[in-house]
Amino acid sequence: ANEQRTVVSQTNESATMFGRASKQEEIERAVRTAMLDKIAEIDALKLQIQLLKDTSNIADRTEEEKLAQEKKELQKQVDCMSFELEQAKANNDMLRKKLAAAKRAFATEGQGTPHPAAQMSPSQLELRLRDLTRDNDQLLARQKELVEEVSALHAQVQEKNVQIESGKQREECLLVKVSKIEKDMALLRNETAYHNNCAAEAANKEQEASAKVASLEQQLQEAQKESARLKNKTYELEGKVQDTLTQVKSTRSQSSIAADADLHARFPELPTNEILIEWFSCNSGIYPGYLYLTQGHICWQAVTGGKGTIIAIAAILSLSKVTTLFGKGAGISIKISHQGREEVHIFRALRQRGYIMNTIVSQAKSAGHIVAIEKDAQDTAAVADAAAAE
Repeated sequence: ANEQRTVVSQTNESATMFGRASKQEEIERAVRTAMLDKIAEIDALKLQIQLLKDTSNIADRTEEEKLAQEKKELQKQVDCMSFELEQAKANNDMLRKKLAAAKRAFATEGQGTPHPAAQMSPSQLELRLRDLTRDNDQLLARQKELVEEVSALHAQVQEKNVQIESGKQREECLLVKVSKIEKDMALLRNETAYHNNCAAEAANKEQEASAKVASLEQQLQEAQKESARLKNKTYELEGKVQDTLTQVKSTRSQSSIAADADLHARFPELPTNEILIEWFSCNSGIYPGYLYLTQGHICWQAVTGGKGTIIAIAAILSLSKVTTLFGKGAGISIKISHQGREEVHIFRALRQRGYIMNTIVSQAKSAGHIVAIEKDAQDTAAVADAAAAE
């Protein structure tokens, strides 16, 4: 029976290993799927990074070249206008000098050496002065226009510088994005390596589980063969035991048969195939009687007759020796389990206590039941029994 239970437990363990192997396969498939997804995600990120880098480089080069060209052209225009402005200033200064000279000439008319302008008539001088004034106004207007154009050019240059700074900021943002994507790629690589390690470990565990399952299957087959052999042997032993019992029954004396009949007459509740092993005189409480040992029961009946006590050996929890206060010989305390609670039966005045206890333990062991032997106990119940009798 123990070997059959071992076979059943090994079978359950084998089934558990099969379940673990299938679960391990599911885990491995999930890991592989996750790895493929991560690899596809890494490839997409690589392509996106490359496109961003190419687009950024092309856009940066094109924008920088364009801005540099525009800046050069604007610088040329600024230089030209600055030159024209300098010339206008020089012409203006020259006209001012001429005008001042003409004024001095008018102021010194008739004094000292005559100025060349003094040889002109007043109408000619007035025309000359009007022409100089008009030229001066034109130069001032041109100077104002040049200043405005230079201011506009400076504003355009400032705007181009702002655009360049914005381009640099966009480039820095792209670089930050690229750096972040590279970090994500590194994390994905680490995660992929971790999944690869997990897959390798899962594969190793799967191989170990497969080897263990194969070993368990082989052990199961061997255990099944051994179980079949043990069953056959059990059948043979049961047949031999039955034959032995038959022989014992056939060879038993008439007195034993009469004792069995008397036992079943006293205790009709016993099974019909119950055989008396031995009987002893003892007391239960203050009443003398007889203790009967059978294959599976302990029976007691008072000398005066009446209904006796039947204790199944399979219900016995423990035995203990009892030092009795009344009567000759020693006593036995039998603790049993009856209808979910514990009960104690004490039998006193036994002359063969050790033999009786060994017989009870041997009968229980042959039936597959273990009876514990506890420490000696004081028979305090005898005092209560004596008081009740009085």
